[in-house]
Amino acid sequence: PGCVGHKNCANCLIYALWWRRKLLRNIGRVTRRHIPEMIHVGRLLAEARRSLGMTQAEVAAKTGTSTQALGQVEQGWRKPSRAWLEKLAETVGVSL
Repeated sequence: PGCVGHKNCANCLIYALWWRRKLLRNIGRVTRRHIPEMIHVGRLLAEARRSLGMTQAEVAAKTGTSTQALGQVEQGWRKPSRAWLEKLAETVGVSL
């Protein structure tokens, strides 16, 4: 309490309040951005996958990737390599 001269004392009320304001200000901000050209591709892949009655886990297993990575592609957060995109398209029956 009452510390002077440094910024990160765990017991300093001024620092704690500053950190709280910073944290609350940043809540809700998106740190990553969608890749515009991938949003359409991702939706197309997701729609084709659902029409076949396949889960993300099934497609991920067939293409040798994780469900998290596949979800990121379907949501437009991630751009797959050309080879991976071809494998995804073949698995869900979509032509490129």
